[in-house]
Amino acid sequence: MSAVSDDPALPATLDKRLPAGFRRAPPSADELDLLVRLNTDFRQVLFTRYGELGTSYQNVAQHFTAIQEEVHEHNLQYFKPLTGDILVRLDGTAEQRVPVGEVVWVPAGTRHGVRTASGRPESMLVAYHPWHHPPDRVDHTLADAEAR
Repeated sequence: MSAVSDDPALPATLDKRLPAGFRRAPPSADELDLLVRLNTDFRQVLFTRYGELGTSYQNVAQHFTAIQEEVHEHNLQYFKPLTGDILVRLDGTAEQRVPVGEVVWVPAGTRHGVRTASGRPESMLVAYHPWHHPPDRVDHTLADAEAR
């Protein structure tokens, strides 16, 4: 799945001529949710905004079963599950269930891990502030992501 697609299900407001990850204007919340649901890659950067300090961010689609614990020293993140509940662990605390459509914030420097409650692949929107991945990043599988 690419953020640039001729799929008729994609809203007409998305500029399909630009490379994946680059857009003149950010997709709406509904457009982002649709793109995340259509994504079948482990990770697909959907939109990156470059701006002055404090205004850059990135929206990423994740289709996954589990993401091992990690720390982003300089990036605030949020997770919004869209197709199934997720379980999130922050700084070694007990896992917290995050229902579909709810959001969990992960402050920069916080050790965190996430997995699907169902044990099956599910989709979620991840946002980074400031941006974290190259704007054209597509990792088809977890192994692709780990190989970078």
